[in-house]
Amino acid sequence: MPPIIFYDIASDKVGCWSASTWKIRYALNYKGLPFQTIWVEYPDIEAKCKEIGAEPTGTRDGKPLYTFPVIHDPSTAHIISDSQKISQYLDEAYPDTPKLFPEGSQAKQTHIFKELVQNAPRWRLLVMPVMIHILNDASKPYFRTTREKMLGGKLEEVTPRGGERAATMNALKATFTTFMARLDESGRDTPYLLGAAPCYVDFVVASFLQWVKLSMGEDGDVWTAIRELEDGRLIKYLEDLSAYEGNPKA
Repeated sequence: MPPIIFYDIASDKVGCWSASTWKIRYALNYKGLPFQTIWVEYPDIEAKCKEIGAEPTGTRDGKPLYTFPVIHDPSTAHIISDSQKISQYLDEAYPDTPKLFPEGSQAKQTHIFKELVQNAPRWRLLVMPVMIHILNDASKPYFRTTREKMLGGKLEEVTPRGGERAATMNALKATFTTFMARLDESGRDTPYLLGAAPCYVDFVVASFLQWVKLSMGEDGDVWTAIRELEDGRLIKYLEDLSAYEGNPKA
């Protein structure tokens, strides 16, 4: 089969770094589907989506918002935006590959996904202001302009400090502690949310972890806090999923 075209956001050194696009990189590797990455700079995402016919994933300031990931599957001529829609498509289009949404798991995965997404805004301020340092020069002005408008201040000024940082760190730890409790529902002897095999939400959590690690590095207080949760349980979790990382720079 011809490779699926996977559109990802360019960076200066680390390769794939976005929590949104990591989900699909994991999914494609997990399913063993060949793919080719097209790296696109932030300010060019909208034009690229319009060029290939990818649908917007939301609105911003009353205008269509175009985001990555996007895939183009030459085998079916489908062009799909949005991580969850892409994952559901891959399950349907390639039924003989491992499932991201095994039968009967949709409701549980949706509930836990909502828990994660609802909590993420409480701690994203730890990560978002420093992301600019891993972007190429072509993306930095766009990122700064759009994120400062979104966050309501200069990137250097919105980073939590002092007591605010401690509270934000607690929110981050609470998010992942809650997820680890969800893992326990399948039993401590099983590594993933639904048991022995990973599912879509496992890759969502791994993508959050990759985003933090690659944006902030492994030496700072944020990754240290993650590493110390339940004696490194999340680090082991990420290592268990490393088989599906592929080559993040390719």
